[in-house]
Amino acid sequence: MRDFVTRSIQNIIQSALALGLLAAGLAGSSCKPRPTAKPDQNSGPTKVETCLVAINNDTNSAIEQFLEADLTQGKLFSRENPLSYAEADFAKLDRSSRDKVFQKATSELTAAKKLARAVKERRDHARSSGDTALATKCNAQLSGFAERLQGPENLKLTQLVGAAIKKMAAE
Repeated sequence: MRDFVTRSIQNIIQSALALGLLAAGLAGSSCKPRPTAKPDQNSGPTKVETCLVAINNDTNSAIEQFLEADLTQGKLFSRENPLSYAEADFAKLDRSSRDKVFQKATSELTAAKKLARAVKERRDHARSSGDTALATKCNAQLSGFAERLQGPENLKLTQLVGAAIKKMAAE
């Protein structure tokens, strides 16, 4: 089943990539990249971004940070993160910038999927060992993460990954 879900997610990502690149190509390349954050804005990584970095080094720490993060408040991604782009903003970038943003976004989404799978495994283990409180918390975070990723302010690709994570949470 896991291989089927993984293949499904990969197929969704490939389809979204093709659609995103097509839409971006149709939008033209005369627009400038969006400005970076103003100096007075908090430009540090968000809690979710910290988890996405940690997942490649310390899975347990990443899961713990993720389970403690408030996913209902604030932005999931800082302005410097490629996942902070809305589809319309992404389409306005010139081709070179789109390619760079897309590569970084794909890397971030790979980390997001890895984090979601790890949280799902923690949830499943908690269920099997009778820790309903932890299982419920893991599932709530997965569902909340999926919901936020599916928001209309996100890239279509991010929304598709959110849909896949939503399915994970429903298993």
